[in-house]
Amino acid sequence: MNQNDLRVKKTKKAIHNTFMELLKVKPISKISVTELAKAAEINKATFYLHYKDIFDLYQHTLRNFLCDIAAEITFMDLFFTDIERFATKLYELSINRGFFKNNVLFSTENASYNQGAMQFFCNALTEKVISLNVLEDTDINRMKLRYIFAGIGMLFRFDSDKKPEDIILTIVCAYKGQFGNLQFLTETTNSLASRPTQLRQVDNVRN
Repeated sequence: MNQNDLRVKKTKKAIHNTFMELLKVKPISKISVTELAKAAEINKATFYLHYKDIFDLYQHTLRNFLCDIAAEITFMDLFFTDIERFATKLYELSINRGFFKNNVLFSTENASYNQGAMQFFCNALTEKVISLNVLEDTDINRMKLRYIFAGIGMLFRFDSDKKPEDIILTIVCAYKGQFGNLQFLTETTNSLASRPTQLRQVDNVRN
């Protein structure tokens, strides 16, 4: 099936939009393919052309949401040059976009189905940092990055009601705990500032 076909895109958009509306009023465990297909004005056979079941749809929707979030982080170079500013901008984005709080995908009722979300969030941001070719691509650096981004994700998900300055300070401390007061060669920093940041595309993980 050609995923770029306009009819396919239109059908999947209808399924997605209907699914999100249903999630506003009931947990995923209470949504049936029959109900969704009727609301989206498609037949069940069409649904099964794209997804195995409701839970498969949920995972695709979750992944696409996190892909969109990762794509919006266009200030990743600040991770190396100004961690406090990076943390501030990421926090502001999380509030404006509602990363986790008040998002039906992450409601308490659906918590048992989104256990992989944090891992995907961490991996997506780790890949974006590595793609800048400033930090050496080693196992230890990847572990440190995932550690930091996992912590950030937990803060945004469970402590978003805390003082912004405390959240930002916690992120900065976690960064310094792993990388110290990381300073790169002047020419490296200048090269980052003088050329467009080349961020790894996340579209290839979309389905």
